[in-house]
Amino acid sequence: MIEYNDRINRRIMKSRKKKVFARISPPTDTETTPMEFSKQSEGDFTFLDEDLERNTLSALNMMRKNRHFCDVILHVGNNEIHAHRAVLASISPYLFELFSSDQEQKRNENVITYKMNGGFEKGAFELLVDYAYTAQLEIPSTQVKAVYIAASHLKIDRVARKCTGDCEE
Repeated sequence: MIEYNDRINRRIMKSRKKKVFARISPPTDTETTPMEFSKQSEGDFTFLDEDLERNTLSALNMMRKNRHFCDVILHVGNNEIHAHRAVLASISPYLFELFSSDQEQKRNENVITYKMNGGFEKGAFELLVDYAYTAQLEIPSTQVKAVYIAASHLKIDRVARKCTGDCEE
C-alpha cells in the first residue's frame, strides 16, 4: 500500500500544473474510484472524490446491519432498531433534537436507548432508517400512509412531500 501511494505521489508531483486522475485504492481492488487532483498554489493540492458520499453511506449501512459502532437503539413497539445517531440526526430534525436534548445526562453511556412514542409502525420506521443509510426509499403501496405519518412526525419533509405526491397521483 505504501509503495502504491508513493507511486501516486510521484505522479502528482510530476504534473504540478495539470489535473491528474488517480485511484484511492490499490490496483488489486476491483472497484476504481477516480479522484481529481488540482493544483491550487505552489505545493498545495485539492482533490474531489466523487464516490466518497456513496461509499461512506454504504459502509455505514453495512456497519449498521452488522451492529458495528451503533450508538443508539430505538424501540418501536416491541422491536429494536440499532443505528448511528449522527446518521439519523442528519436526516431528521426531530431526532436531532431528541438526541441533543439529553446528551449531557447520557454522555457516559456507549449505547443510548429511546422508546419511540407516537404510534410508529415498525415497517415504516425501518424504511426511513434504510433511507437514511441508502438515500433510496422503496415504499410498498400499503405502507405509503404509514411512512408519510412517520416522516411527518420525524420532520423528514422531503419524504413526507414525496408520499403526499404519491397519494395524490
